[in-house]
Amino acid sequence: MSEREPSSRLRRLLAIDAAGAVLTAVITLALLASGVVQSGVPSIAWWVLGGVAMGLAVLGAVALWRQWPPALQLRRLAAANLAYALASLLLVGTFRDTVTILALAYVMIEATVLVILGSVEWRESARIG
Repeated sequence: MSEREPSSRLRRLLAIDAAGAVLTAVITLALLASGVVQSGVPSIAWWVLGGVAMGLAVLGAVALWRQWPPALQLRRLAAANLAYALASLLLVGTFRDTVTILALAYVMIEATVLVILGSVEWRESARIG
């Protein structure tokens, strides 16, 4: 392994991040934005969040397959995950009077996972550089 190649631990972390972002995008776009699951939130907001999640999936996949000194990029990915969690929470907070329990539960679980993932990524970035 070259010194520029991410460790297997880091590669696993990035794979989890990218796969999770794809799952988030699919759930957000296929269920919430399309209206299959009633959320009490305008579908345009879900379309935007789903698009952002797809962007995060691409960012995570690119980070996974590129060889680079990953500390700065990993911090950016961690910050993006935390920002996405905050945006999701602000969205349901904005529509607190109409948001459904199912949509609220989904966003709370998603935000919790993203905060944990972002924290692990941030710590890993500190460890590597």
